[in-house]
This record gives sequence, C-alpha cells and structure tokens, in this order.
Amino acid sequence: MIEITVGISAAVKAYELFRKGLDAGKEIEECSAQVKSFFKAKSKVEAVVQKAEENDQLDSLYAAIDVVSELEQLEKMQEKIKWRYINAGKSLTWQRILREQQRIEKKRAAKLIRASNESASENELIKAIGLVFIFLVLGLGAAAAILYFILTSGGSDA
Repeated sequence: MIEITVGISAAVKAYELFRKGLDAGKEIEECSAQVKSFFKAKSKVEAVVQKAEENDQLDSLYAAIDVVSELEQLEKMQEKIKWRYINAGKSLTWQRILREQQRIEKKRAAKLIRASNESASENELIKAIGLVFIFLVLGLGAAAAILYFILTSGGSDA
C-alpha cells in the first residue's frame, strides 16, 4: 500500500505545481509537464489499486476506505485541472487529453488480455505435451508387455 501513498503524493505534488504555475500567471501550455506528471502518477495509483484488488490485498475496511478516499481525491484534482483548461479556453485540448488517456487505457487492457490469452495457450500446450508423453510412455509400456509375453510364451512351447 506504500506504492499508493507514493503515487498519491506524486500526483498531489504535480497538481500543486500546476496550480501554482497558473496562479503565477503562466499559460496552461507552460504547465503541461505537471499535467503529464499528474496523469502518470494517477495511472500508477490506479494500476496498483487494481492489482491489490485482484490479489485480495485490500484485506480490511481501513485499507478500502483509504483507497477509495485517495482515488476520490485524485478525481477531484483531475476535475479542477479540467476546469482550469476550460476556463483558459482550452476545452478542446482537454477533450483530446481525455481521448488520449482512454486510448492508452484501451491499449493497456488489450495488452493484458493478449498476455492472458498467451499464457492460457501456453498452459494448454504444456497440458497437450504432457498427455502425449503419458500416452507415449503407456504405449511403450504396453508394447513392451506384449513383446515380453510373446517372447516368454513362445519359448516354452518349442
């Protein structure tokens, strides 16, 4: 959960630098590095939270409350950034930023699905190879048993 705290701190710092830059009279384009840092930190936090949820690491109500409140804090900061863009007459730029964020998230999701499918197909291949090996050993054992019976029964009749 330390990763979440570090990510939240990075996002808050980026947001504060963004806000201070605009309050000091900088143009919104001059503060794009802080916006990038904010989104990068937010993305990392969301990834860590998702991983924690998938692995049942949010084992207490306390941890869940922390995660929910921190994610809400990030959403509020993102909303404030959005309104700074809109108030600066850059609503189209903000929309492009959100579209790019969605594109990146879809790309990552597709990559995870591909990796999962590749892992599943590798597991199936390993199972198939294992079954072939088992049947090969059983077939060789049966052939050896038949050959043994032929040789041992054939020698006593003559």
